[in-house]
Amino acid sequence: MTKAIFIDRDGTLLDEPKTEIINTWDKFKIKNKIRCLAKLPSEYKLFIISNQEGINDGKLEQNFYDETNQKLLVALEKFGVKIENIYTCPHAIKENCNCRKPKTGLIEQANKDFQIAKNKSWVIGDRISDIVLAQTSGMKSIFIKSKLHALDDIKSDFVAENLCEAVEYINKNL
Repeated sequence: MTKAIFIDRDGTLLDEPKTEIINTWDKFKIKNKIRCLAKLPSEYKLFIISNQEGINDGKLEQNFYDETNQKLLVALEKFGVKIENIYTCPHAIKENCNCRKPKTGLIEQANKDFQIAKNKSWVIGDRISDIVLAQTSGMKSIFIKSKLHALDDIKSDFVAENLCEAVEYINKNL
């Protein structure tokens, strides 16, 4: 079974603009803290999970999204961070699909592909949907504090100021 860390993309690995859709290059900004992911234990496989409703509603071109992912992967590789796969939900809320976080479709797909040991895996993100996804999937959760999103009454396993603090917490709590 694979130990995994699922990391939200927009707001966690990338700065999230107030418009909440990264659909132009001026909105695409990789966070400096991504280098901290290199400190995660090597027995964990890393995945990016992301809701991108802009794809289906026409506000985000698939090609642009793919290009931003490639640029992000290259930046992560420079720090020695390997991402196994990127799982994306392109659907709008109204489509009521199973893959839109907090529903578990993205995790189920990763489990088919990699046989995930959910009880030894983590979800890191800056939205309630990331934390609920972790809880529903039987994984541990880390909420990254955000100017745009609050945790409200949902409880995560840990609340981190940034990605580096999240990595430190995981390393102390294996």
